[in-house]
Amino acid sequence: MEVTRPGMRRRQKYLLAAGLTLLLGGVAIGAWLWWRSRPVPAALPDPRLAYPSPFRNVRPEVAYVAEDRCAECHADIAAKYREHPMGRSLAPVADEPDLGHYGEAAHPTFEAAGFAYRVTKQQSVVTHEEVKRGPDGQVAYALRQEVHYAVGSGAQGRSYLLDRDGYLFVSPVSWYSKDRRWGLSPGYDKTEYHFERPVQAECLFCHADQVAPIAGTANRYAPPTFRGYAIGCQRCHGPGELHVREQEAGEATAGAIVNPARLEPRLRDAVCEQCHLQGQQRVERMGRNLYEYRPGLPLELFVAVFVLPADQADHHRAVSHAEQMAVSNCSKKSAGKLGCISCHDPHMVPAPEAKATHYRTRCLNCHGHDVEGCTLPASQRRPTDDCVACHMPPRDSSNIAHTSVTDHRVLRRPTSETGHTPPRPLRPEQVPLTRFHAPTGKLDERDLGVALVRIAVGRQAPPIAALALPRLDDALIEHPTDVVALEARAAARGLVGQREEALQDLDAVLRLAPGSEHAHFLAATLARQLNRYGPAADSYRRAVAINPYNSEYQHGLAYACFRTSDWAGACDAASAALELNPARLDTRRVLIWSLLKQSRPTEAKAEFDRYRAFRPADEETVASWFGPKLR
Repeated sequence: MEVTRPGMRRRQKYLLAAGLTLLLGGVAIGAWLWWRSRPVPAALPDPRLAYPSPFRNVRPEVAYVAEDRCAECHADIAAKYREHPMGRSLAPVADEPDLGHYGEAAHPTFEAAGFAYRVTKQQSVVTHEEVKRGPDGQVAYALRQEVHYAVGSGAQGRSYLLDRDGYLFVSPVSWYSKDRRWGLSPGYDKTEYHFERPVQAECLFCHADQVAPIAGTANRYAPPTFRGYAIGCQRCHGPGELHVREQEAGEATAGAIVNPARLEPRLRDAVCEQCHLQGQQRVERMGRNLYEYRPGLPLELFVAVFVLPADQADHHRAVSHAEQMAVSNCSKKSAGKLGCISCHDPHMVPAPEAKATHYRTRCLNCHGHDVEGCTLPASQRRPTDDCVACHMPPRDSSNIAHTSVTDHRVLRRPTSETGHTPPRPLRPEQVPLTRFHAPTGKLDERDLGVALVRIAVGRQAPPIAALALPRLDDALIEHPTDVVALEARAAARGLVGQREEALQDLDAVLRLAPGSEHAHFLAATLARQLNRYGPAADSYRRAVAINPYNSEYQHGLAYACFRTSDWAGACDAASAALELNPARLDTRRVLIWSLLKQSRPTEAKAEFDRYRAFRPADEETVASWFGPKLR
């Protein structure tokens, strides 16, 4: 009898899809887990050297300085900025600002998706606990994890990170300020990540000051994990070493530091867009990475941002601030005058009682100096004369990550205008993405090909993968050592059924980047699809060696060992997977059958009892493995 009988065939059927989704980020995670310092050709010149900028601190040799150096001369601004949401974006749990979210009044115990969760704080130690109970009410397992970092200012909410030897993960438990309650973290209502959701470098770029991702890993960072916590001054002004040195020497010169307010519109907006323009996909340009971006340079020289085409976009729904503002008449008719900092002070947020006046003043800077021009009767407009309340009403998606809370389309009559047309059905030959910025003319099709693969994997859409393949083929003819394009083509080929060709691409990737956990995992997934369980086990072992905290790798190794009759190896890998994620029923099935194969019925029965606590649909089938005497 094969272990696939009670339900593993269904998992095996979708294994490649799951593997690709994990590799490329999928719909819920929303980003591809690429690594830094990868061996790719310098097909594009380094913009930090090549772009004709008057700012000398854009150059790669200019270093960042400790944030407290800025406060030495700019104490007032620094004090205000520490109260800004960006200035409170990340903190060690021991230092997180109090939101009144601990203690029984905050309801630290809740149930969701069949699990119970509890938050506890003892002095400076915060723990999150996940509990699963069986039909009899007994605890099937309790997984208790200490969390180390708090992410978010608390204006909308706060999430929490676990640090396991430099590997960062998001806890399934978050605080929601609007509702003043604890609940599942965003995305966990759709996919059960438990304590395994990896924190990618792309996410930390917009929530942390500085980190150093370790090459080849999805979510491991060099110690100290964070070099500064909350987003700092240099994120918008550029590296400060040159400016500080000149100030200390009393020899300040122009171009030592960037003032975004004095940049031309395209470069000014790029400073904000590095975090506030998410798009549908963001693809790092070949040879570049987002962490190299410097204020004062065009963002599109470092990362290509793709959005939905005009006939597919639905801007009244959850999209980023920059996308909404780009379709507003305020932006289109201002000839570049209007930018994010036309309305927002990046150093401070106005007090609640001052917001209406603050933003009304910004509106009148363009629309005249008298609100009497407003067509709304004064009796309805007053006493607040709140332009934002009428023209930028809040939306219902305030708890959705990376989306605009207020409607940045700035509609003239939001209550009577829909502001959008329903998206048209996608034609089979239609490319479902377009660039946000103007094309650069260099490797644009390569970037689009990579983005299309991510969309194809997220949607499980082979036709979209087919659209990507010729673009990647052409790019790799000219640049055959581009590991990002090679891995993207491998994923696309796997999705359209060209598994042998996909493995050839992965062989090339691993010759260039042998320490890539992603490539090893995808190679294992493809080998498993081809029933080559020995090579699959080898690839899983390499992935586990790079990242021992991923239960998907451990589970894959357990299954591959089982299929090669390595029962002991299957037991070891399955046990390791269940240590990380006790809720994996597919892993528990592998463990039960492997124990039976080794004539260890007592241990198998004990594991089966734990399995039953989850009320699995195939309980009777698994029970039949034991025979009538032990059922």
